[in-house]
Amino acid sequence: MRASTIAPALVVVSALTLAGCSSSTDSVGEQMAEELIESGTEGDVEIDVDDESMSMTDEEGGGFSAGDEAELPPAFPDDVPLFTYGTLVAAAVLPDDGFTATWRMESPDVGLVETYITEWENAGFTQGGFLDMSSDGTRVWTYQMTSPDLEVAVSATIADGDETADNLVSISGTYVE
Repeated sequence: MRASTIAPALVVVSALTLAGCSSSTDSVGEQMAEELIESGTEGDVEIDVDDESMSMTDEEGGGFSAGDEAELPPAFPDDVPLFTYGTLVAAAVLPDDGFTATWRMESPDVGLVETYITEWENAGFTQGGFLDMSSDGTRVWTYQMTSPDLEVAVSATIADGDETADNLVSISGTYVE
């Protein structure tokens, strides 16, 4: 699955979702998007849209999922530590290329981010770098984690003292050749 074939389909699916279409129109939109993506790839694609989330998978297990009921695509790497202190809100995988995932933290707790980085280290990853771009009550931390097979950026955005803000932890990884 190539990113250039996903974008037009996402536009179709997103437009229908934002328009609040009925379930019969949703299935037509899903089918149109599936056909559009399949025309640019050699695989089968399955798209699912409901009121709270949308997802797409291909026959290789790649794809994306976003929304209140987001799930990791089947090809998401098994050896990547998952952030268990929040709710998954988006994930994507391009098999053999890379992956991303974003979680909304249950509470803005810096200690949870530090615990998560320790989980990466316990899984055999080494920390290759750290960047702190904190300002005006918002902390943005990015860690570079590496293993022989993966390079991953782990980022956390925490709005200090603001329980209503989206406090997020995101990962973005690529495979090392």
